[in-house]
Amino acid sequence: MRVPRSDRRTAVRRSIQLLAVTAGSAGVAVAASAALATPAHHYRVRPLARAFAVLGEAHRALADSAPAEPIGGASSTVLAGSFATGDSVYVATMTDGDICIVDQEPAAPAGAAPSSTSGLMAVGCSHPGPAEQTGMAMVAPAADGSSARITLLLPDGVQTVTFTRADGATVHQAVVNNVAQYAAPDLASASYVTPGGQGVTDSAAPSVVPAPSAGS
Repeated sequence: MRVPRSDRRTAVRRSIQLLAVTAGSAGVAVAASAALATPAHHYRVRPLARAFAVLGEAHRALADSAPAEPIGGASSTVLAGSFATGDSVYVATMTDGDICIVDQEPAAPAGAAPSSTSGLMAVGCSHPGPAEQTGMAMVAPAADGSSARITLLLPDGVQTVTFTRADGATVHQAVVNNVAQYAAPDLASASYVTPGGQGVTDSAAPSVVPAPSAGS
């Protein structure tokens, strides 16, 4: 399950993980970075539509299809695609310049509360510089019987993602409109090669924060 969304948090690091806690009644979740702080980098930033074709003129008509919940601070939101998970994935640009990926699960049955597989929305955001260089991953670890899920926002030039399961089996998925998504109970990772030739692997396992030592 996913973190209740109280506000939109900007994550300047490329790996974003959702904490496995119960979602609130609003049915909205925000991505929270579980990685440790990384050294600051200076990125060359281009207009977003030049790095992510989904934001170009050819996809403007899809902007009429919006997530169930409005994205606070979004200047535009474009439907990128729907996946075998049943989810719809959107790409949003923010008034502060960030770029976000939005994962909208199928609507819950009438009168039913959101669950780990329906009625929730997750949002993960990044500064455009690192997103353009290495992409962005939003990870929902397996919890309470639900499948692990990795949703990716990828720059132009990334054509295929390899999803690997715990037994070593792989699924190769073509990138469509700069996004990819896969879910499985034993999903282990997603990997791809950036346009610059850098290999990137995102783990589906939740990050573990060490417990404080005695007396600390």
